[in-house]
Amino acid sequence: MNTHLLVVTEDGQIVLAAPNPTAYTELARYRAFTFTASAPGKCWNSASYSDGRIYLRSTRGGLSLNVAGAPAPSSPLKLFPPQLLSTTEIRLTIGTGDGTPITSERLPGIGVYGANSVFLPRSQWPQLTNPLSLTPEGLAVLTNSLSGQNTQWFYSTKEQ
Repeated sequence: MNTHLLVVTEDGQIVLAAPNPTAYTELARYRAFTFTASAPGKCWNSASYSDGRIYLRSTRGGLSLNVAGAPAPSSPLKLFPPQLLSTTEIRLTIGTGDGTPITSERLPGIGVYGANSVFLPRSQWPQLTNPLSLTPEGLAVLTNSLSGQNTQWFYSTKEQ
């Protein structure tokens, strides 16, 4: 929307136009309000746009239109090989399969699971409770303590 004009007509239509000083180029038109002789009205205010929504007022009321469209599909998660930080700590790093950054909105839906037996069904692997943090590069990292006598651990990640 930051490269187009959002125009409101007096009779309740929203028009999307390309800014061009030499020609009028209409890209889309939508009737937001319908006024009649028995229910007259006018649109004299400018529309506002924020976070994928258009906000509009008339002399008869207001409305909010969601014009954000469907979100882009997320790239599948990729768990990188663990990094041993010390004899008691390991760092797990999660990225995406296509290298796109993980966003802060996506981070809460990512779970990391660990088990000391790969034969245990994944549904029974406990979720690690240490918090994930986001790097400036868009990777999710988690530091986990290694405890007990089991020296071999297996990790997986799942997005809800």
